[in-house]
Amino acid sequence: MKKFFVLAVVFCAVLCAGLACADEGEKMTIDDVTFGKAYKIKGYAVVTFEEFSFIDVVVQNNAPGIRSGNEADFAYLTFDMRNLAKKEAKFLGNISVKVIYDDEYEYYGFVKQFDYNRSISEPIRGEIPLDPMYTGHYVSCCALPNFVIQDQSAPLRMIITINGHEFTYHIRK
Repeated sequence: MKKFFVLAVVFCAVLCAGLACADEGEKMTIDDVTFGKAYKIKGYAVVTFEEFSFIDVVVQNNAPGIRSGNEADFAYLTFDMRNLAKKEAKFLGNISVKVIYDDEYEYYGFVKQFDYNRSISEPIRGEIPLDPMYTGHYVSCCALPNFVIQDQSAPLRMIITINGHEFTYHIRK
């Protein structure tokens, strides 16, 4: 009987490992996001973080782009959000981003939406509302001084808050 119980627990743990979930009203706090893992905010969205990099130019609204300048680069984290609501949704107004360097300095950034082809060269003006079960593609950007990026001795993390749920990506621990 003990073996059966242990096997059942292990089976459930393996089954649930690929999806983190928060019930409605319960705020999710993820301290170290995993790329490719789906984080479900019940009745709101499924969030999946894709990749991180440092870049120099962010294309925006068919303009030449927002340049970080000689003294900085952008921390650039892409993620997808699938609309779980029963109606059309806009997410950008409920997302914020900040980067914390050395557990002391805070830098605030912005979030924008890609087109359906994830084309950085074809940015979206404003926001495309998502119908139920459609997935939108987003990027969080934050300009950081070159010193912060190059200092390998201090921790650096990006915190994305989505509708009150907090997701932390550790750029450097």
